[in-house]
Amino acid sequence: MISDLGLAYSLRLAIEAELDVPAHIKNDGFRYPDDKPFILIESMQNNNQQISKMRETINTIFRYQVGIFAEYSYKRSEYQSQLRRLFLFDEIPYYDENGIITERTFVIESGFNEVPIPNDDLTDSTKSHRTYFDIEINIKTHKNRGGI
Repeated sequence: MISDLGLAYSLRLAIEAELDVPAHIKNDGFRYPDDKPFILIESMQNNNQQISKMRETINTIFRYQVGIFAEYSYKRSEYQSQLRRLFLFDEIPYYDENGIITERTFVIESGFNEVPIPNDDLTDSTKSHRTYFDIEINIKTHKNRGGI
């Protein structure tokens, strides 16, 4: 079965391979790294929708916010372009929640958002030169076959 943690871990590995920048999965107690650049992956609200009779098949929309934290605005723009390309065109290998690669792959839905965020607090340099992507991954799960 495809899991939220497995998808986040898969995203992390794909992003690190594409950008050669460390990526982190945000969880309770997470501390922002002192050094930039880095990527932050945060799980957001997921939605489930029945798509067949008797709940045989369910579509789950997994949502993530992927943040770019760069040292300079030109590097933020460069990383943003690289992530956009990854999210638009690549199939991402799926690793399960134990970090084991599977035969499955997934894609990011093409209607994602890119939001540059200006720094409101100039004393906090971590919040400078950042952009967030709001992405969605649609996974269909059949009750007798798992993720499709």
